[in-house]
Amino acid sequence: MVAHVQGVADASAELTADVGTNAYGDRWADVAETLAWVHDIGKLTEIFQDCIQTKDRTAAPAVELTYHGTFGGLFAVLALGERGFQPEAEADSVR
Repeated sequence: MVAHVQGVADASAELTADVGTNAYGDRWADVAETLAWVHDIGKLTEIFQDCIQTKDRTAAPAVELTYHGTFGGLFAVLALGERGFQPEAEADSVR
């Protein structure tokens, strides 16, 4: 998983190296780097791991709990906030 996340971070850096800042003054490269490092964190939940091992989403208390993007999006907002990005940028980045 670390290799995948590193690859996403590297690709994000390449894609955003020269794009400047967003409407809120945050560097796109910094926003993209943050999102790259946390985008799959929802895959580490016990429910998602059970789903991978059993290949059965129906064993979860609710199928929605097997969607790693929901938790990843919440964590992304927290990570962006911790890095000091503008709240508007945080909301726009995870839509």
